[in-house]
Amino acid sequence: MTDTHEHCVSGSIHKGTPTGKTVSLESYKDVYVSEPSSSSFSGKALLFLTDAFGPSLVNNQLLADAYASEAGVRVYAPDVFEGDEVPVSVLKDGHASFDWDSWRKRQDPEIRWPKILEFAQSLKKKHGVTKLAVFGVCYGGWATMRLGGLEEQIVDAVSVAHPSFVQFPSDIENLKSNIPSLFLCAEVDRMFPVETAQKSEQILQAKSAPTVFKHYPGTTHGFVIRGDSEDQVVAAAAVDAKNQLVKFL
Repeated sequence: MTDTHEHCVSGSIHKGTPTGKTVSLESYKDVYVSEPSSSSFSGKALLFLTDAFGPSLVNNQLLADAYASEAGVRVYAPDVFEGDEVPVSVLKDGHASFDWDSWRKRQDPEIRWPKILEFAQSLKKKHGVTKLAVFGVCYGGWATMRLGGLEEQIVDAVSVAHPSFVQFPSDIENLKSNIPSLFLCAEVDRMFPVETAQKSEQILQAKSAPTVFKHYPGTTHGFVIRGDSEDQVVAAAAVDAKNQLVKFL
């Protein structure tokens, strides 16, 4: 494994008790669903495309719960890896022995894209969603950008946090100018470097697209999901990133 992907498979496991539930939905066997605090569903939903550890990672579940309760939306986090997510043991034992290259080939965007697209379409067509935002973290970033660039508009807003495998500049250029976007950017990120983030912001501003870029000094790729809660700078950045998305929604 190269250093390029080190931060994709490292980080901390957070503490807490998730309140959502895992269900089978459409073509996905496992979808973590978190409901808003209010008893009635308003039709607003967030499609949460997680990092390489998938929605079974407690960190992702806790964030999904926070987005649901604080933003008042239903959150869907599908296991797009279909049981082949990076094992949580990698966070406990270290990433040196994990075969990233083989895993990466199995998770090639062209393999995973058809089902992700189908699932996103189904939320509005079959599950009562009237407004759909999508949030992609790390691995989920590339699919988020694709959804925001479709000719047939499916999503109403897009947000990414330290995204991976984004095709620059085409994915940025293809993002529809009427779709609001929020970018949560790490200071150290070989998958979406600061220079790429800055150029992306310029591209979107040039087309008058409603966009916000937030840069977090002292952070690395993965901080929104797997940041060290004992590190005051990283922990504060992660909380602010969560609040930014809640505000955005």
